[in-house]
Amino acid sequence: MKIAILYFSGTGNTYYVAKEFEDQFQQLGFQCDLFRLEDGNLTSETISTYDLIGFGAPVYGSSFPHIVKTKIKSLQGHQSCFTFVTQMMFSGDGAAYLGRLIQKQGFQSRYQIHINMPNNITDISWLTRKHPPYEVIAKRVHRKVAFLIHRIQTNRPYRLGSNPFSLMLGLLQRFPYEHFDQQSMANLIKIDAKSCIQCMRCIELCPVHNLDFEENQVMTRGHCEVCYRCLNHCPTKAIRIVGRKAPKHPYHGPTANFQIDILKK
Repeated sequence: MKIAILYFSGTGNTYYVAKEFEDQFQQLGFQCDLFRLEDGNLTSETISTYDLIGFGAPVYGSSFPHIVKTKIKSLQGHQSCFTFVTQMMFSGDGAAYLGRLIQKQGFQSRYQIHINMPNNITDISWLTRKHPPYEVIAKRVHRKVAFLIHRIQTNRPYRLGSNPFSLMLGLLQRFPYEHFDQQSMANLIKIDAKSCIQCMRCIELCPVHNLDFEENQVMTRGHCEVCYRCLNHCPTKAIRIVGRKAPKHPYHGPTANFQIDILKK
């Protein structure tokens, strides 16, 4: 069986889970390949030879970044699929909603799971919390991934978030989020020119090329995905997205030595 895992990850959480799926599938003797959803070369033809497709994304208000929804709409397929979403606390029907999106493109969503990961929204004080030890994160992810793979191997569908209660919780979050002015969301990012040292790190890291250097300052192009990658890796904490204060404890990834540059490869 050939498996393709398509994912989007802002600060490493979803990538970490996708990599765990890849590692466990390969340990079982299956071919498994990772693809970034923001990759312009990713097409329906790219994944047409795979038997099983995985879709992974972070949850934003029980919805997903625009790039995830836009890319899914560009893909067509018929394969059996699994969806996994990374979340801070709960998303209601997050994985099920992702499953519904891919089913509209012809895929068969049979397996869906939520995986709690550390919060990367670090410029809002009341959301900032100490994340669990790295070994706790690793055990949780390994256990949940192994569980879903076992369900896949034994052909036992698992559709977490598909019950009416989860749907209601999802709608309560998704309706206001998706009806929020898209232009306002895209222009949330602000850069403190006094703190910025023009190292260009944020421009280099942005997954959607939203940042550029013009008129001797870093400028936004107005299509931010609110992934928090730039904010958490700015060396002088010069970037704000939702909050007004610099993050006290930037989130650098789900492992002690996580290298954010791996998300660009």
